[in-house]
Amino acid sequence: MYRGDFRLIAFLLLVACLVIIVATTFMFPETLMPEARSLICEDWRESLRSQAGGRDLANYRLAAGPVLLAFAVLYLVFR
Repeated sequence: MYRGDFRLIAFLLLVACLVIIVATTFMFPETLMPEARSLICEDWRESLRSQAGGRDLANYRLAAGPVLLAFAVLYLVFR
């Protein structure tokens, strides 16, 4: 059994999972249903435009603020 650094093992497991996910995605492509077409961004800049992301509380950019604040507070508490 390998008794190395747990962070290195976690990184290697992450890489292995990413390789498996990417490989299976290319091996078994799923056709996109018409209902899901509105959930996919055609261009990476599309999510930065003002009309993307929904309105009011459905806008992911507004939801990102409290999440970032929570991470900052957790970092300050546990550092």
